[in-house]
Amino acid sequence: MNSMCRSLLDKKFKALADKNRRKILQYLKSGRKCAGDIAKQFPISAPSVSYHLAILKESQLISAVHSKGFIYYDFNLDEMDEVIEWLYKISERSGENER
Repeated sequence: MNSMCRSLLDKKFKALADKNRRKILQYLKSGRKCAGDIAKQFPISAPSVSYHLAILKESQLISAVHSKGFIYYDFNLDEMDEVIEWLYKISERSGENER
């Protein structure tokens, strides 16, 4: 894994480390939502939601589309593959460690 991929993986883990960002991902799993609708779902300030959305976007776990004065966010479920693959690899047992 090259350093650029490792850096993106690190950003994904950072994004997933926060419970508010995980909740936002769960909310977006049902489909595209505008920023205002996302903010209404959480007991944190709108600027805090924007901050979390920016981190999720930087990690590529979500994407943003500008339309008619609104920003709509989608969960990039395919981007979770790298995280799942890394977790799978790290959790594999080698033949010499098995009983």
